Amino acid sequence: MNAIPPAALQAAQDESNTELLETQVHSADRTVERILAAAAPHFDRQTTTSDLWQHVRNVLAWVDEANARTEHEVAMRLLKLVEEAGEVASAYIGMTGQNPRKGITHTHHDVAGELCDVVVTALVALATITGDIGAARIALAQHLAQRGPRLAVLTEGASA
Repeated sequence: MNAIPPAALQAAQDESNTELLETQVHSADRTVERILAAAAPHFDRQTTTSDLWQHVRNVLAWVDEANARTEHEVAMRLLKLVEEAGEVASAYIGMTGQNPRKGITHTHHDVAGELCDVVVTALVALATITGDIGAARIALAQHLAQRGPRLAVLTEGASA
């Protein structure tokens, strides 16, 4: 029996991994599409996952042009995510009127907008950390693929 050369095995594995990653990216895109459709009943149906990634690509290019990806800049992009999350909290507090001095200052729409800012900022940070949009898409797909089976088990009982 002839052994398969190691280079041929590696090439086959690389091709298999590429196909798997492409499948995971497409699956992640479909998952995001379902989430967008469920979360926003009046959302423009022409908007797609690739529009989201194009927006992230545009923001990433803009911030890269303004600030080189130094170690400090990477940290600032991560801190920007925390800042955006704080804006969600502030909008929610304003929506509930929790601060009696200020009263109700925000709406559900304001909170939703801030949450969208968090999503985009997180994807820009992910693309910064992973190197580019393609690597960010793969990282997200892999993450969702790892979490999918666990979520399926957790939601199995909820749908009964």
